Amino acid sequence: MKYGIITHYDVHNHGALLQLNGLKQVLKGLGIEASALQFDKNYDFMGRAMKAKYEISVKSIGIYLKFIAERGVKQTLFNVKKKKVLDGFRKSQELVGEYYTETAPLDGVVVGSDEVFALHTGPTPAFFGHALPSKKVFAYGGCFGPTTIEEVEKWNCRAFVASGL
Repeated sequence: MKYGIITHYDVHNHGALLQLNGLKQVLKGLGIEASALQFDKNYDFMGRAMKAKYEISVKSIGIYLKFIAERGVKQTLFNVKKKKVLDGFRKSQELVGEYYTETAPLDGVVVGSDEVFALHTGPTPAFFGHALPSKKVFAYGGCFGPTTIEEVEKWNCRAFVASGL
């Protein structure tokens, strides 16, 4: 059997990658081949200026120069080294597979774990099980993180959230 995993796979966070690896290993123990499916995260609620932080381009230069000025070269070099270590771990464990719309139909998709239902950056359809390459979609250990019900209402996302959950 082959499953996809929808989670925070391309983040600068040890915990998220360890959770992804743990889920992959548990599924492997059940005879299921799995890897994270790539997708584009929605940053609509962050504002156009902050989107540049996550969508690396020429527009990002100012954000990162500000980071260096505020945090210093030592912290910046630490973060560069951390990214290299995390990228190496992600690659060595073969955690990330194909883009979700380009993969063959799967036996199942697991959404989670971590803050997959959080909306503070924007509404990402894959996190809510929309348009995934399987008729079987499961949630595992997902949470809304900092997102409150008031924010769901403010951002007019009640129907979006309800349709996914």
